[in-house]
Amino acid sequence: GCCVCLSAKGIGLSSWLGSTRLEHTALLVRAVVGYGGISFGFLCVSAMPLADSQILGQTAPIFSAAFARIFLKEEWHRSEFFSAALAILGVGFISKPATLLDAGAVSHLGVFYGLLSAFFAGATYVVI
Repeated sequence: GCCVCLSAKGIGLSSWLGSTRLEHTALLVRAVVGYGGISFGFLCVSAMPLADSQILGQTAPIFSAAFARIFLKEEWHRSEFFSAALAILGVGFISKPATLLDAGAVSHLGVFYGLLSAFFAGATYVVI
């Protein structure tokens, strides 16, 4: 669909992915980071129950806010910091502490994949 629309508007094929080196680099970084978020999300779903994996995936905005603070130099007020810390603590409780603390409950690798998925998804938002 995108190819048809761009061709109909008369936009040349060479400019579809940007026209400068910076645009090409930004698109490549965005693609790699986005692929990491999606692939680790699928690995998480395959390693642990769907509900728990979705809860872990919902931490992406927290990572996005942290990356915006680090890379974009946005201000983070004390209340936002404490809110992010409480959200991470809440995600730990919602996804059943036995899942995070007990070796026999659910794969720790699944939790790791879920957090990596959220990490990369948060990074994707900042790269855009």
